Amino acid sequence: MVLGLAMVPAAPAHAVTEAAATARIHADTNAHRSSNGRAPLVRNAQMDAVAAAWSDVQCNRGEMGHNPRFAQQIPSGWSAAAENVARGYSYDRVVAAWIGSPGHNANLLGSYTHIGIGYCERNGDRYYTQVFARYPGSLPGDGAAGGSAVLAIASNGVLYRYPGTGSGSFGARQQVGVGWGAMSLVTGVGDITGDGYRDVVARDARGRLVLYAGSATGGLSRSAVVGPGWARMNLLIGAGDFTGDGRADLMARDTSGRLWLYAGRGGGQLAGAVQIGVGWGTRTAIVAPGDVNADGHADIVARDTGGRLWLYPGRGDGRFQSARQVGHGWQIFDAIVAPGDFSGDGLPDLLGRTSSGALMLYTSTASGTWRSGGQVGVGWRGFRILGPGAD
Repeated sequence: MVLGLAMVPAAPAHAVTEAAATARIHADTNAHRSSNGRAPLVRNAQMDAVAAAWSDVQCNRGEMGHNPRFAQQIPSGWSAAAENVARGYSYDRVVAAWIGSPGHNANLLGSYTHIGIGYCERNGDRYYTQVFARYPGSLPGDGAAGGSAVLAIASNGVLYRYPGTGSGSFGARQQVGVGWGAMSLVTGVGDITGDGYRDVVARDARGRLVLYAGSATGGLSRSAVVGPGWARMNLLIGAGDFTGDGRADLMARDTSGRLWLYAGRGGGQLAGAVQIGVGWGTRTAIVAPGDVNADGHADIVARDTGGRLWLYPGRGDGRFQSARQVGHGWQIFDAIVAPGDFSGDGLPDLLGRTSSGALMLYTSTASGTWRSGGQVGVGWRGFRILGPGAD
């Protein structure tokens, strides 16, 4: 077991969500490994929770240091493990700093299979934790930590989770529930409970909104009724932190085409509805990929009846900026989902399903446009597919 070295520079940076920071760190780490002939590291939810908890400890203490118990806290069965920590660097430069330090770089390029990543920022002070380990095979929660995934409801009502590997492919699917055919609306909603795991909300046959809390294994651990009166809605959207307060939010479209925002309040609670748009009935798909234009705010992407794709940049206060067209020809897809950073480049992606059941990847650019990433799946006909919900 090898520990990394500690680094404490001063480096200003704009605020960024934990999901965006850790996704970039994962992508930069795997890019460095790839350029040196190493296999990519699989991000694991249980390891992520250990790294995140230690970053929070460092934040609370106001000082950097190593976790003396990380090897006991990560899943058992590893044959090698290590930890990197850092303080002060901006999230898009910390991996480069680790690369420049021999001890840290040895961990980045070590013969590990899995990684957990934690990030905490408080009053402009930033703390990072990477936990590495080598396992003989896959683990519960693989792919769950970074949020790259597709949720799919089969025709028999079974809910599956297809985790992304972070390199443009899927890991082994995981059954996370049965009886979901009775749910008329379902969406991943990010971490709305505030426990570090991604949750799911659904509307049941009685018009109630039900919250299903995520777990460390990538499954769903419990359910709770959020409230009645959701029968007038025809779409639910896990919007990420659209209000800029650090909590995941929910959007819903009603049958009149009005768009409503339900701000997350933590602990699985939602604030009252706020109308943020009209005329959204003409949009045949609405998804929340995350921060598409790299301005630090969660965005919305929608397709109109002509197959044109529109970006609605978020302002970070629960409102949009003016929409602009970022694509055309998207009418060829009968479903569009936002899986998170599926490609592993640190930017949010989209997946489109054709009528033949092929799944096509589109990666985003920092300017908010999209480019084809090729076919990444077949046999997806007959599923109701949705993304995990943006953070």
